[in-house]
Amino acid sequence: MVHIKRIVVQGFKSFPPRRQAIDLPRGLVVIAGPNGSGKSNILDAIKFAFGELSPHALRVSRFSELIHQSSEGGTAPMARVTVVLDNSERVIPVDDDEVVITRKLLPNGESQYLVGNRSVSRADLLSILATANVRPSGFNIVTQGAVLGIAEMGPEDLRKLIEDVAGTGEYDRRREEALKELERAERNVAVAKAAASEVRKRIKQLEAEWFDLSRRRFIEEELEALRREEIAAEIGRIDAELAALASEKSELGPRAEELRSRLSTVSAELERLEASAEAIRQRSTELESREASLSAAAEEARREMGRLQAEIRDRGRRYADARRRAIEIESSLRSADERVRSLRSRLSAIESATASLSSELEAVESQLSSVNSRIKGLESVVREWERRAASVAAEREAIQRRISDVERRLTDLRGRVSTLRARFTAHGDEISRLEARLREISEELAELDRQRAALTAEVSDAKAKIGSLMSELDAVRTTLASLRELRARVESEANAVETTLNPPGAGQVQRALLAVPGSGSLGLLRDLFEPPKGLESLALRLLGDLTEAVVVRRDVDAASIAVAASSLGLRVRVISVEGWKGCRSESGKCLACLSSTSSKEASAALHIALENAVLIDRPSFPDRMTSVTSAGAVRRRGGIFESVGEVLSESEVRRELETLRSLVPELERRAAELSSRAEALDREISDLRSLVSEREGTLRAVDSRLSSLQRERGEISGRMTRLNEERQRIEAELGRLAEEERKLLAAHEELQRQIELVVAPPEPLEEREELSRLRERQRELLVRATELRTELSRLRREREAVAAEISYAEREARTSITYLAEVERTRAGMLEAVKAVALRYAERVRELRTLASELEAVRGELNAIRSEAAEVSAKIRQHREERERVSSQLRGIEARLESLRVTEVELTVRRRALEERLMELRQGPRSLLSSLPPELTAKIRASLESELGEIQLVNQLAPMQYAEVVAGYKQRSERIAELEMERNEILKLIEEIDREKLRVLESTVKRVSEGFGEFFRALTGGDAWLEFTDPGNPLESGIEMVVRFPGKAPRSTRGVSGGEKSVSAVALILALQSLTPADFLIFDEVDAHLDANYSSNLANLLKEMSKRVQILVVSLKDIVAEKADLLIGVYSRNGASNVVTLKLGELVGEQGSQS
Repeated sequence: MVHIKRIVVQGFKSFPPRRQAIDLPRGLVVIAGPNGSGKSNILDAIKFAFGELSPHALRVSRFSELIHQSSEGGTAPMARVTVVLDNSERVIPVDDDEVVITRKLLPNGESQYLVGNRSVSRADLLSILATANVRPSGFNIVTQGAVLGIAEMGPEDLRKLIEDVAGTGEYDRRREEALKELERAERNVAVAKAAASEVRKRIKQLEAEWFDLSRRRFIEEELEALRREEIAAEIGRIDAELAALASEKSELGPRAEELRSRLSTVSAELERLEASAEAIRQRSTELESREASLSAAAEEARREMGRLQAEIRDRGRRYADARRRAIEIESSLRSADERVRSLRSRLSAIESATASLSSELEAVESQLSSVNSRIKGLESVVREWERRAASVAAEREAIQRRISDVERRLTDLRGRVSTLRARFTAHGDEISRLEARLREISEELAELDRQRAALTAEVSDAKAKIGSLMSELDAVRTTLASLRELRARVESEANAVETTLNPPGAGQVQRALLAVPGSGSLGLLRDLFEPPKGLESLALRLLGDLTEAVVVRRDVDAASIAVAASSLGLRVRVISVEGWKGCRSESGKCLACLSSTSSKEASAALHIALENAVLIDRPSFPDRMTSVTSAGAVRRRGGIFESVGEVLSESEVRRELETLRSLVPELERRAAELSSRAEALDREISDLRSLVSEREGTLRAVDSRLSSLQRERGEISGRMTRLNEERQRIEAELGRLAEEERKLLAAHEELQRQIELVVAPPEPLEEREELSRLRERQRELLVRATELRTELSRLRREREAVAAEISYAEREARTSITYLAEVERTRAGMLEAVKAVALRYAERVRELRTLASELEAVRGELNAIRSEAAEVSAKIRQHREERERVSSQLRGIEARLESLRVTEVELTVRRRALEERLMELRQGPRSLLSSLPPELTAKIRASLESELGEIQLVNQLAPMQYAEVVAGYKQRSERIAELEMERNEILKLIEEIDREKLRVLESTVKRVSEGFGEFFRALTGGDAWLEFTDPGNPLESGIEMVVRFPGKAPRSTRGVSGGEKSVSAVALILALQSLTPADFLIFDEVDAHLDANYSSNLANLLKEMSKRVQILVVSLKDIVAEKADLLIGVYSRNGASNVVTLKLGELVGEQGSQS
């Protein structure tokens, strides 16, 4: 067995450069000392010597902190730790009884490793230590925090820990490599299949294209002829519709103007009423604020009055207490006077009795002297007789001693029998009492279980309701946030719409124009044109901020304005019409041409701003020109496409603005309702949480009582078992004592017969009788003399006590008189204080009446204002209804006018588009179907279009491409078969790796679980095991610790207390160590979180384990230190750690020899 024989530390952490050697025996070694003394640094030194590379594992942030720094600021030249291992059994492959391992840490951070006197690398050192199953990060060294770390592990972390112990990392590595190969193979197969699939699709496509080519040509020619004829007919129908639209527009125009005038009047009156309502609301708010402040002042006055009333009652109570104490003191003084008179009378009686008893004692002593003289003469006669009877007496005495011995043994035996019988009876009574108590406990346990079930159900219901309310609260808060966000978006959108309707003024432009006299400006572009009817929004969105551009005639004027604006720090856009060549559109759909302009220069500026944009009716944008659809899709020169956004008419924009503005109050009202609901939910959740907290407290009390009763039941059961065993032992002992009594009685009869044969000489009876009478008289006289002396002594003590009591009573009376005067002074002060508080109370009453009067006046005015506000609100509602009615009528007419304009524009655009389409179509012969009836022509045309839609495009090279693709498809199919065989082989390899990993993992979990259960039973007396959280899928499942403490149900360590977690973690650590056993184990404060019982069990367990392995433990528990074979004490002096050792076995031996 390899164990640590010696540790030598120099300049390491808290140990100074001075060499300190610690000899370690086999068995249990405990390292103790106060916090901060450096006891854990001894274990860090061992890990350091064994090659630990992590500074955090050595409890420092960097390696330079391992070199000792003195309290004066000096630093040791290096840190050096030497560990001497016992290798007498040649476990380590070094031909020596000792293996000396040394590690040096230099200030530059370099480490040097030595085995003996030979320098080695860290890898060589770890290989040497591995032969003894020693690793610096293994489970044979348990550092601080390891217990808490394992105790807090989740199932996934615990699984990783078990996998590390089982060594499944190699399987994971092999599986990862296989998965990479599988991924590559899958990718290759997918690529090959995708390519083959594309080829198959291509073959089918080529077959279809080859067949459809001729059909498509015929159908296209016939359909084109039909379109030419249909377009001509459609143009005629559109002309008729345009004439009808112009007539209806002329009728609706005057009615719309009349409604606009009425709407303006109603809106003005409504604004006046709303201003009046706002003033009333402000006044109402001021009065409500005043009312609140007055109410608060009145409430404060009431609270002050309540406090003063309490103070008056308190001081009155204290005044009554002082009066009561004065009466009690006066009564006590009267009692003390009576007591002193009684004690003085008692003292006189005692002195008289003392004189009488002294005279009687002198007479008794005289009689006693004469009796003593006669007794001496008679005693000489008796002594002579006694001398002659000495030999007979000696013989009889010897026999009598034997008889007495037998009788004594009989008496003892009968006493033991009586005692045993009494114990037997008492045990029976106690068993009956314990059985009754067990029945009581069972009944109480059943009742507590019912209570606990009811409480648990109530808590669960409350928590479920809390969860439901929390969900509702979250939903309310989410909705509230959404409403607020929606309100912000609505206001933002309304502002944006209003900005679109009323663009900002051209103040900056005006300043720029003023800075350039004679600039030749024609004005702003927005003032020089009117957009086409129905296309206002489209034109304005397409122009953007160019509507605010300054229009000038010459380029030089434009340059001057731009320079002047730049000097003023302004952003100005200027359009010069000097180089404009005229409109180049031939379709008649130029957006600038459709607009109304004030002059030729204005038309030129609009064409430049719109880039000669042409309006098209479908998204087939022509090349080399700017074009725009009526929906707002734009194609600019250079291949730039964009959307100008939603296109609306001005009236639609204004209606949208009104709709958005009307949404804001509704959103605010809904937000207020949701806020109130959220507050109510918060209050209800708070009440439920208070109820849950209260019920959980009761539940904890019930659980505590259950645990106490279960523990008491276990104790009673154990006690009854012990009592029954004791009764059986008593019955056996009684049988043995009865046999011994029979033997002693036989011996007693034999001795009585022998003593009767021994005869004594004649006894001087007369002398003895007289001597007896005299001795009796002597005893009487002695008793009387003793009684008299005792009574005299008692009377003297009583006299002294009475005198002392008289003195004490007189002192108490004087003290009471002084205290009575103090109480009277206190009572007078209390009376004055009560009067002062009463005056303050009266003042507060007057103040409260004043506040009540003022509050009543404010409330009256507030009620009047509220009535006025209600009247104004009614008028506002009436005007709003009127405005809404007129607006509704106006909107209907405007909507119809707008609809007519849109329809007119659409029809115009459609006519122009039809003319363009007619020109685009190739000239050709009439359709073969034109002579047929229209219904039959429509059916045939629909069939042709459907057939053409099915054919779509046709590939002219399909026959040649078909032959090439078929040849390549054959080769791809052969390659796919090869790749699938390769993929199946990889899948078989992965399955084999998973089976082997599962076998190793389950075996390791089983072994660790068995060890965990054994160590847990040794520490707690309960049961424990490991189990998969998902037994059906162990390779992906977590692992958790399940424990069953005595008297409790099994449960996961995630649901136990902190101390129970710690003891479970300690048991698991010991189980993991037993899986890969080492010859020495090191523990750093693993008992820190264990209670006294668990610590005692751990100490006994470590003591038992130390018979097989060497164990080093850092502990602050005395119960662990008591079990040590060697106790190492670490203390700090001048900032450096020092070590003392003590062998407890030798100390106990020395104490035994001294005693």
